[in-house]
Amino acid sequence: MGALLGNNIGYFIGIKKGRPFIEKFGRHFFISEKRIKEAEQYFDVHGGKTVFIGRFATGIRVFIAPLAGAARMNYVKFFFYTLGAVVTWTILIGTLGYFFGENWETLLKIVNNIGWGFFALIIVFLILIYLYGKKRKGV
Repeated sequence: MGALLGNNIGYFIGIKKGRPFIEKFGRHFFISEKRIKEAEQYFDVHGGKTVFIGRFATGIRVFIAPLAGAARMNYVKFFFYTLGAVVTWTILIGTLGYFFGENWETLLKIVNNIGWGFFALIIVFLILIYLYGKKRKGV
């Protein structure tokens, strides 16, 4: 319940504060109106996958919900993907804890390392998409 509540709070913070903050200060971080529109289009198409997969990536999960809110992702879609991710995450961790409880500390280290590895893969993937986009545009 805590993860579900936290993601929903993050989403609504993104709706209320994220977008105004980005519009006011985004130019200082090289975020143009065009970039904002691209983010909205991204969350329209890939938001569900991003919300779901982001739940499993250490370091990213805290940013996904506010970004989805700031990008005005459809709330119903956000909620159900968040619910699915939280339930999956909870069952996975609970099951691992049940079967590997005696080695819980070791298991947490492994899960954390996998999360950071997943985070690194996402960053590399985003950089590759960015470079591909620049190449396609001939910039």
